[in-house]
Amino acid sequence: GGGGGSGGSGGGGGGGMGEERVGSAEEVGSLLHELLLVLGIFVHGSRANAELLRWRCGERPTMLQRLVSLPFRYWCVPALRRVLLPTLLCGCLHDPTNTQILSASLHPAHLVRFLQEETESAGDSPSGATPAAVLLPDPSELPIVNMDYALSARLPREEWAGAIAFFSRQPASPSSTASSPPAARSVDGEDCPPAPQLPPLCLAQRAA
Repeated sequence: GGGGGSGGSGGGGGGGMGEERVGSAEEVGSLLHELLLVLGIFVHGSRANAELLRWRCGERPTMLQRLVSLPFRYWCVPALRRVLLPTLLCGCLHDPTNTQILSASLHPAHLVRFLQEETESAGDSPSGATPAAVLLPDPSELPIVNMDYALSARLPREEWAGAIAFFSRQPASPSSTASSPPAARSVDGEDCPPAPQLPPLCLAQRAA
């Protein structure tokens, strides 16, 4: 009887551990999304910050490589595309080098398509949006980040048309005059190989 009770307790403990693992996975996913949000805010409008996306340390992949290597669902599920793609837009907009590195794995037309979808969804709604980050009067305090994953929270709507024009002009692959895409900058003085090739992007239908 006692052994049975112990076994039951052990089974219960195993169930608890399983639930804990599920909870941890959800927490990691939430932290990843928050990181993508803050990263988009960090690189938007700053060529110096965007350049960091192509830096690496030793043999570790660059941040840009990590972004394009996220699970395939981030390219197909509409809600997850809205988490990832705005950050890629912010990191590559008006940065031909980042865009050319990205184009080795992701056709720029996918970014154009996403921008066009968001423009159509926005319609005639007011262009104003909650600022992505609010700076506090005290410079020692961190800014308050608005946890809004909408495109306009990272890339203001007044920049969308310019972004569509920029990415529409970008080649699908490195120009014929170069044998390979620009190498990512390395913090240890070595070049980083181009990002790995991704499978074709799944253009999911917009949510109704």
